[in-house]
Amino acid sequence: MTKIINSRRELFELINRGDIKIKFGLGTILLALGGTFVDAYDFGSIGIGVIQLTRVFHLTAFLVGTLTSAMAFGALIGALYGGRLIDRIGRYEMFLIDLILFVIGAIGAALSINFPMLLLFRFLIGLGVGIDFPAALSLIAEYSSLKSRGRNVNLWQAMWYIATVIIYTIGFLMYLNYSYFGLNIWRWVIGLGAVPAAIIIVLRFKYMKESPLWLFARGSSRDIENFLRSIGYNDIIVNQNLENVMSFGEFKKLFKKEYRKRTLLSTTISVEESLQYFAVGFYLPVILDAIFAGNAVLAVLGTALVNISGIIGGTWQSLLTQKIGVRRLTIIGLIPCFIILLVLGFIGKYLPVIVTAVLLSLFIFFHSSGPGAQGMTMATLSFPPNIRGVGTGFVQGMLRIGSILGFYLLPLLKSYVGLYNALLYLSIAPLISLIVVLLIKWDPIFAGVSVDQETFE
Repeated sequence: MTKIINSRRELFELINRGDIKIKFGLGTILLALGGTFVDAYDFGSIGIGVIQLTRVFHLTAFLVGTLTSAMAFGALIGALYGGRLIDRIGRYEMFLIDLILFVIGAIGAALSINFPMLLLFRFLIGLGVGIDFPAALSLIAEYSSLKSRGRNVNLWQAMWYIATVIIYTIGFLMYLNYSYFGLNIWRWVIGLGAVPAAIIIVLRFKYMKESPLWLFARGSSRDIENFLRSIGYNDIIVNQNLENVMSFGEFKKLFKKEYRKRTLLSTTISVEESLQYFAVGFYLPVILDAIFAGNAVLAVLGTALVNISGIIGGTWQSLLTQKIGVRRLTIIGLIPCFIILLVLGFIGKYLPVIVTAVLLSLFIFFHSSGPGAQGMTMATLSFPPNIRGVGTGFVQGMLRIGSILGFYLLPLLKSYVGLYNALLYLSIAPLISLIVVLLIKWDPIFAGVSVDQETFE
């Protein structure tokens, strides 16, 4: 029986009721998260390389922060400007552009002959990262049913740590063959990031399509009908005079009354988690290098092993997202992260190496199962499709400000007050975030269909 659609709201209701079923399996989710893999790989590669680069380019603590934050500066700009384009142009178009930046940036960085050239190409990688996160998470959310949306979006955290473990394992193997790679290990680990990026470009182009919710809200009647035909719905006719939804990518809407608390909550979680991760998680090779008295091989191997706990935590929280909710998962993770930083700060220098390694593993576990995942997931699920790109882009941009602070903070604090005192000062970040999360009682998992329907309000 032929069904005639006279409004965009009706199209949304078809998906929310399950009348239109769109195949979106684990393979497609992982392909959408391919940019997250490349993102984590590139951040991890410079984490490995920073040990060598400090010696090769004779970097001060400030220049180390500048190098490691160059990608974050690019991601900040890419997220803020790319978020609006994601809403106005579409998720799919931006999805392909960002990976081209990954490929160019990785190859250029690996071939850099001086410090400024390396900074430039790391910045280009960052631009791609900033665009990819909002596009990927928005697309996953808008392909997923309400019953699986939180779980699917939250898989990004497990993907991050899978990539992190892989890059540090590669780094470890290269360090074992130091006589062959020598001081060029950093070039190899950075340059290899172009390989998965190139593969993902091809696969995305071949297998992925535009987000149905974005298309239903923004696309023409002809485009919507073509999409419905492509997924097997030949009996749905779309009225050629569908109403327009004008407010796509409207930045100021994030701060209006109905979205203000959601913006504050997701931003706070994201800034805090990136600050603590990029001060602690990213600098694990440096921290372990100090603990292992300059043994780079053990530092890189230890980092790979510690980050396995991130895969476990990232997977665990994803499976429980729909039952526990994003807000409560954040609280569950913030409390132990705060306590662990306190313990390391006060008595870390007196602890055996194995105990310190266990504490760092627990920190990564609770970070990945709590605030590490939930900031971006909170943003992705809290805004309707017409401002989801700009909303996730804004929060991603604020997250990068946190990461820039983290990149600079630990090396500078470490140089002035020592490693363990630096970790003690960092414990303030999860404490502030915990207070904000306890005060703002919003969880998109329990908001129902209303978030998507807000596109038309």
